[in-house]
Amino acid sequence: MRYLRHLGAAASLICCLATSALADFNLASFPNTNGLTLAGNAAVTNSLLRLTPSTGNQAGSAYYTAQQSVAVGFSTTFTFRISQQSGGGADGFAFLIQTASANALGGNGCRIGYHELTNSVAVEFDTHQTGSCVAGDVNDINDNHISIHTQGAGPNSASEAASIGSAAGIPNMSDGAVHTVKIEYTPPVGGGPGAMMVYLDDLTTPRITAPLDLGAIGLNSGRAWVGFTAATGGAAERHDILSWSLTEGAPIGSNRPRTPTITEPNTDFRVVNGQDVHMETNPFFSPIGANHLCTDWEIWKTSGNELVWRAACATGVERLHIHLGDGIFMGSYAGRTDLEASSNFSLRARHRDDSGDPATEYSLWQQRPFITGAPGTNLAMIIEDVLVAPLWTDAAGGASIVLPAAGSDPASVTLESGAGGVLVTIAADNGIANTVINPPPLSDHVEVRAHIYGGAAGLTLPATNLSIINEHCDRKTVYLPPLSVAAGAHAYYWVSAAGSTYTGNASQAHSNFTTLARGSDLPFLATQHGYVVEKFATGLQLPVNIAFVPNPGPAPDDVLCYITELYGTVKMVTRSGAVSDYRTGLINFSPTGAFPGSGEQGLTGICVDPDNGDVFVTVLQADAQGNHHPRVLRLHSTDGGRTASTVTTLLHMQEVQGQSHQVSHINIGPDGMLYVHNGDGFVASTGQDLTRFRGKVLRMTKTGAAPADNPFYNATDGISSRDYVYAYGVRNPFGGARRLSDGLYVAIENGPSVDRFMKLVAGRNYLWDGSDASMANFAIYNWNPSRGPVNGAFIEPGVFGGSGFPPDKMGQLFISESGPTYANGTQTLGKRIREFKVDGSGNGSVVGEAGTLVEYAGAGRATVVGLAAGPDGLYFTDLYKDLNAASPIERGASLYRVRYVQTPETCCSADFDGDGDTGTDADIESFFRCLAGDCCANCQSADFNLDGDTGTDADIESFFRVLAGGPC
Repeated sequence: MRYLRHLGAAASLICCLATSALADFNLASFPNTNGLTLAGNAAVTNSLLRLTPSTGNQAGSAYYTAQQSVAVGFSTTFTFRISQQSGGGADGFAFLIQTASANALGGNGCRIGYHELTNSVAVEFDTHQTGSCVAGDVNDINDNHISIHTQGAGPNSASEAASIGSAAGIPNMSDGAVHTVKIEYTPPVGGGPGAMMVYLDDLTTPRITAPLDLGAIGLNSGRAWVGFTAATGGAAERHDILSWSLTEGAPIGSNRPRTPTITEPNTDFRVVNGQDVHMETNPFFSPIGANHLCTDWEIWKTSGNELVWRAACATGVERLHIHLGDGIFMGSYAGRTDLEASSNFSLRARHRDDSGDPATEYSLWQQRPFITGAPGTNLAMIIEDVLVAPLWTDAAGGASIVLPAAGSDPASVTLESGAGGVLVTIAADNGIANTVINPPPLSDHVEVRAHIYGGAAGLTLPATNLSIINEHCDRKTVYLPPLSVAAGAHAYYWVSAAGSTYTGNASQAHSNFTTLARGSDLPFLATQHGYVVEKFATGLQLPVNIAFVPNPGPAPDDVLCYITELYGTVKMVTRSGAVSDYRTGLINFSPTGAFPGSGEQGLTGICVDPDNGDVFVTVLQADAQGNHHPRVLRLHSTDGGRTASTVTTLLHMQEVQGQSHQVSHINIGPDGMLYVHNGDGFVASTGQDLTRFRGKVLRMTKTGAAPADNPFYNATDGISSRDYVYAYGVRNPFGGARRLSDGLYVAIENGPSVDRFMKLVAGRNYLWDGSDASMANFAIYNWNPSRGPVNGAFIEPGVFGGSGFPPDKMGQLFISESGPTYANGTQTLGKRIREFKVDGSGNGSVVGEAGTLVEYAGAGRATVVGLAAGPDGLYFTDLYKDLNAASPIERGASLYRVRYVQTPETCCSADFDGDGDTGTDADIESFFRCLAGDCCANCQSADFNLDGDTGTDADIESFFRVLAGGPC
């Protein structure tokens, strides 16, 4: 979602849609050369485009700088004037469509500037009758005619032998008057021929209608340069263009719907994530007033020209915005869920109306080439020393691993570099304990490889966890797969930053993350020293948002927080991490849609009333016709917040929403009012319409009423959406955060290809108009390209005393960036928590980016979505089960905690207790305290197993169990 970019692009849930301006252009005059590429004698003068002066033997060309999408049809209109003739005037000008070059120009005279240009179609306006000339036997029909010339991909010719249609009985083009030309092209459809029509002055009846398929000239992914050439010979004249416009995909002389403009991807050859391709068109338009029935979508792989994905006659929201999950992979891609990385593709779309007329119900196809990006970079685990003996346990039960007794050739597991530098070795010994060989630190940091040796008897083990402490006092775990290594044999596994293992071999000097052996159980890493990421609870399904109880009790069974699951359940989580149902069935439709796609809708926002413990949520619910409407609900408990006994609808908005761009964040302001974020439902114009709830931030009482002090409140005309509006002109404001210290209130919003967060101000219009450019309005910060930001949280003393974070984090804003929807592995854009320094004056300007606090380093699907400051850390949810899930909706997602432990400088000083000496029992105890943090009371003593003595093997083992996340 785009969930990220959606749920909103939660991308986006939270998805993200890009909307951009049409590729059409309209040059009412030519005050400068902007948008033009000129060659030869062409120039801009006196606000007109002069292709040639009235001088003999001249030639000039002018093309629009950007290639235009001509394959799907176009309509171009221009005005021209031919004047100052000398010697009878010659030779004329031509309108060109060509792919030869951006400044292509042929010769002068009878060649009219286009003769011998390859890959072109020329519509010539010929003012001189030529028989034979340097171009050969031209054989013009007269000295005032129009003719369409092409020889496909080969060299074009001014000879009438290359003409596919001409007209001679036309007005005098050289009379010095202004003339108007319209040229329309419709491509082949349904096996029929394409056609080009040329109009002169009379724009109703074409002078020429000629069969034509522009594909024959060799287009660049359906695109070509368009422009003009002109020439003079021994006789001469001025050839001036006074205005020029072009519309791509215009309906050509029929009742077809207008050819759609693809607005996402928003530019040709844009690099997109092959696991989460967002596809969008502009709104439907019918010249006869028909309705939009559906849209056909296709993705073609450029190499081999193969259709690899299709969504036929998509209805609902998917008519204008669709994802891979809403269609079907086919051909060589059958069974896939994503597009191949680092490859070229082309998206095609066409609209269909409800007229039922097979001759006109479909628009022409529009297409847009795009490129899938490289896979995310999986980083290696890099260390130079293992400080103390590792803890090696069975992944299933946590029992210590003791290798079978061995003689002179024991089995072993070694963590090493690709060059064989040893970090630590665990070898078989007497069958009661292992031998640990821990050499001095290596001279440099190395990529970690696990080297397993079978020894004399071979080695067979289940999946195991090897936990170590590195030179920075950071805990690291290597997730070894089940092992079956024959006697005398070796096996190698490269270790990622998250501890995932990948099959390697002895010859590899550097990490290779091609073949996953076993994924990490903790795929998120804290990237700042002194912080750890811990899995706090699991077994969740699509956990979107988190809301903490304002004053949770200290007992393990006390209620700590609530989590919204997208498909209609609110979960309750206790201090111990136990998860149970608070309320189920909050959506009344079957959430069976695709990810990314229509499955990204349901239950989203949540907050807790500090006065009585009631829980407020935002949700979509279906009416009798199956339309989904946004609602705000209050859940009330009579058993201390463990289950909800009643559900009350506070606000039912009678508007239709679907996946993402739905009702989302909710919070309680310092005024005791509810603030509700509501997406635009994929219709940008609703954000500017105060008669709609969509595209707004709403403000309401806890009973669902519109407060009289709202910016647009007016009770004289009855209570409507206008009375609830706090701010408007937003797209998908999925997240929000408040800072108590200065009242700063920010909204976190997914855009098309650019995201933003901004300070919310009562009555302000945030000017979302469907374009990326509008996302810059009032932005404190923009993400470009999009990262799918989802939720935010301020760390400050007024919220749980700062959540245990150090003073330098107070007042900082943390934002979860979800990245592409259901994307596998690490991602360049998203799957992390970013930190921002926002000024303390309440003005909401970014002082600086403090960087990343947490990032994904695993091999699965999890990403960062829900985010909230808790009593003992910053908590987040990961939305999806990370590894081995059959689908995005499989239960198994988790709640994580980011906790501040201590600075590495303290942890790695030999004088751990700061009393001036080193190596004492007090130093050792302080060292253990530093590493163990505050996970449990008996961890604050060197007697970790509570048997009355210290420093024994049992104490060390208990200590490492604590570090590995096991019981104390």
